[in-house]
Amino acid sequence: MNPLPLLDLFRRKASTYSANARSIFVWDSPERRDGHRELLPIPLEIYHEIFSYIKLSQVSLQAGRERIRDIRSLSLVCRWFCIEMLPLVFQSVVFRPNLDGPRKYVMSFVPFCRAINHGEEFAKSLATTVDRCAFQDWFDALLGPSADVRPFIKLHLEALPNLSNLTTLILRRVHLNRDPKRLNPNQYRRIPPMFSVIYELPRLSSLTLDCCDFQDVSVKTIQKFVRRVKLRTFRLFFRADTRISSPSDDIILEFSSLLGSLEELGTDSWLLIQQLASASPRTSLKTLEAFWINDIGSFANCLYQAPLLTALTFHGHPSPSENFGQEILLSRLQNLRRFSCPPHLAYYFKNSPSLTSISFALRMDEQKVEPIGVYCPSSALVNIWQDLGLYPNVRELILRSEIIAFTLDAGCTNPAPRELRKLTLDDNFGSCYFIAEAFQKVFDQFCIVWGSTSLTTLCLINMIGKLDDGDDIYQEDTKGLLGQLSQKSCFPALVSVTFSTISGKSWEWIREDASRGWRLLSAV
Repeated sequence: MNPLPLLDLFRRKASTYSANARSIFVWDSPERRDGHRELLPIPLEIYHEIFSYIKLSQVSLQAGRERIRDIRSLSLVCRWFCIEMLPLVFQSVVFRPNLDGPRKYVMSFVPFCRAINHGEEFAKSLATTVDRCAFQDWFDALLGPSADVRPFIKLHLEALPNLSNLTTLILRRVHLNRDPKRLNPNQYRRIPPMFSVIYELPRLSSLTLDCCDFQDVSVKTIQKFVRRVKLRTFRLFFRADTRISSPSDDIILEFSSLLGSLEELGTDSWLLIQQLASASPRTSLKTLEAFWINDIGSFANCLYQAPLLTALTFHGHPSPSENFGQEILLSRLQNLRRFSCPPHLAYYFKNSPSLTSISFALRMDEQKVEPIGVYCPSSALVNIWQDLGLYPNVRELILRSEIIAFTLDAGCTNPAPRELRKLTLDDNFGSCYFIAEAFQKVFDQFCIVWGSTSLTTLCLINMIGKLDDGDDIYQEDTKGLLGQLSQKSCFPALVSVTFSTISGKSWEWIREDASRGWRLLSAV
């Protein structure tokens, strides 16, 4: 999937117009003709209906090649369609090395960046529509034997300042310094340092540094960085990767200067989390994702310094012996609405009746070898099940599949939260208990215990069929459960059921009305 043919075509079209018409933004709506006779224009509302239909599927742009092809084809219809549709392809760009293997089919933006650097007006105007950019997997590529990928990092970095409306930048597995010692400095002396390029992005509000190499990055560089950027979202992850040089404590302390203005923070640095407790004035954080927490009491003090917090995700693995008797009162966070943590750590957090979304089913971290989710003891399941009644306003609930087995085996009869609209059940380890035949045997009990008159959406992740089953077998399993759902009155408001696998495959079924049954809406 290479945008070069698309750019070439528009270059040829643009060459027939005057110089001031080569920017994407000066093109107008289409004219309708029959030979030399002008026809009445089609109402713009019809065009907007077409555009809206396509734009609704933006979330699948990265995963769905067919959707990208549709958008690119539609943008070739006329100049106005190009204005409306082509930016959708370039709203989110990923700059990766051109590697062999599965990634060689990933869309390449090298022609796009080269056109920008050559000063082509069409590419430069299109660059202003880019909202999100990611540099990904350059660390291993630059250390590898292939020299083909080395010029491209310079090409991408030189094009980056032209993305003048960029708001989100993600750096994943890249060198943050221009001349890492392990590489040949002569090859990279002309490459601009990453942080100096970031300074030239005036609208940047979100930055992620994920498993990046900090070798030879100085404290002064970070001091200059925090003075010049205005971030609302900052994510810093090391993931215990021994192959990279993690930032020193001094650098992390400099990053803490950002806390006063951040609305969203995600990190696996306990040192950075600790700085929240000493933030003055109180931080304006609204979203916090914390990974490795060494002390529950200290973490509680950090949270209490963020009274505006609306979403909290907690991955930490504190030692029960060191944190026995400690707790976090979520009720003190009056604005908290969304909360996620592993089920075996749920007992640290006391209830908050204002929560509308709860997840006790954190999945495996794809960037780490070790899973975040661990075995959930039955005592934790008891606490979770008993405490569900304390969250009357919960509209979305995500649970590990073990709690379903537990509630059925224990004969629990507690009703689901009365406001529940969406229930997601996640079998993190692909338990054999939840292959199709076994799940259908307990389905009747499941409906009795979990029946809800308000539930509209049910999601089952890796709970029907085996991972090595083909798509046809999997769809047969889903049809069996849908048939049972149609015959029961346990979920009268249910209109959407999604079956997913850890590998990323998904089948979404919808029910428009009770008489017409279920219809497959999408299969990805």
